[in-house]
Amino acid sequence: MVMANSVGDDLTSVLGIVDPAMRIGGNVSGKALQSERLQSDNSTFHYYDNMTRSIAFTGRILLDLIPYYYSGERIVRVVGDDGRATLQAINDIEQNDITVGSFDVVMDTGPGYNTKRQEAVASMSPLMERNEELFTKAGDLLFRNMDFPGAEMIADRLAASNPLSQIDEQSDIPPAVQMQLKQAQATVQQLQQALQAAEMEKKYGMEAQKAKDDAANQRTLMQTTAQIHIEDQENRAWMHDTAVKAQTSLSVAEINALRDLLKTKTTHQHEVQQLERSAAHEDAQLDRQMESEPSEQ
Repeated sequence: MVMANSVGDDLTSVLGIVDPAMRIGGNVSGKALQSERLQSDNSTFHYYDNMTRSIAFTGRILLDLIPYYYSGERIVRVVGDDGRATLQAINDIEQNDITVGSFDVVMDTGPGYNTKRQEAVASMSPLMERNEELFTKAGDLLFRNMDFPGAEMIADRLAASNPLSQIDEQSDIPPAVQMQLKQAQATVQQLQQALQAAEMEKKYGMEAQKAKDDAANQRTLMQTTAQIHIEDQENRAWMHDTAVKAQTSLSVAEINALRDLLKTKTTHQHEVQQLERSAAHEDAQLDRQMESEPSEQ
């Protein structure tokens, strides 16, 4: 048992791998842990190097077989470093003809993609917290390396408003030229939106002015109609008053004429009565004279 423990300690010393249980207690800084990890990697580097060489040799064997297996045009599924799969056409006349030419294998080992993502988030977060302009230009990369649900959606929305994130890495156009084209397209789009907004404002402004003018004309027409109606009512009232006054004047004239007529008639009747009384008086006198004359004889 003692010999086995001694052999284990010897292997640990040779490999440079420190057992966490044998570490001195207390808080250990991140730099100390990183140093231990680098020491372990350096001690076991030849194992990873031999594995890398074997994988590269396997790749060369596959390169020799691929032109015979993929001899015709087809679409293959290609998996990238980030684990995303894309469909790619091969053996096309214009591009991606793997039946001609020579190819080589490049093998690289290191942390996995998920580990790189975590390290990227840990490194970018403090930088973007202190630099808002950097977050505006590369905020989609920060969220794209996060693993919580909805991170990809946030990254896509940030990328949609950032021309720098819309660069096609597989295009033959240099990234700098693509950025200039994207910025030019964004500028043209902004100008088009401004032009459309100006046209809409002009259109709605003209419609608003027309509606305002129509309302003013309608108001003027209503005022004119009301004024005409008032004047018509006043004219009707004046005509009615005039007619009433004329009728009243005519009635007064008729009454006065009748009164004068009655007065004249009354005067004539009085005169006739006086004449009758005078005639009767004279007749009485004549009768008395005639009666007195025979008696005198």
